[in-house]
Amino acid sequence: MRECVFGKERVQVSETNGLGILSLVAWSLILVISVKYLWFVPRADYDGEGGILALIELVKRPSRGKAQKITIMLGLFGAALL
Repeated sequence: MRECVFGKERVQVSETNGLGILSLVAWSLILVISVKYLWFVPRADYDGEGGILALIELVKRPSRGKAQKITIMLGLFGAALL
């Protein structure tokens, strides 16, 4: 925010410009997160299933201890994102 107001290519300080800059930051975050979720998470593959379904199938596999707990936590976190 400071760089937009005081940087080399600065804009005038006003309420409208401040809201515009905050809007750009918010939309940038939304787009980056959306692209990452839609592009990378479905790539986690398990027999043609992607994303959270792959994690759920991995939980069903017989495993012990820390690996199973981590997989369950990742599955719950991913399901919470939905």
